[in-house]
Amino acid sequence: MANKKGEFLGTGFSDVKENKLWYKGHDTPFKFQENGEYEVQLQQAMRENGKVNGIVNLDGISDVGFRVEKPQEK
Repeated sequence: MANKKGEFLGTGFSDVKENKLWYKGHDTPFKFQENGEYEVQLQQAMRENGKVNGIVNLDGISDVGFRVEKPQEK
């Protein structure tokens, strides 16, 4: 992910960056209603500025990860 100037967001070295996106907001954590296994599907939705159709393949993306974390105590 990058800002409007094209500068990469997140933390990390060189072109490898880690970004955290909060589902349902950081102040109201999401809670799973039942114990068990869940299936998660990720889909990218990037497009070029001024164009309606999305980009099918993202050049330079080598890996995507997904992690569920417990909310931090306040």
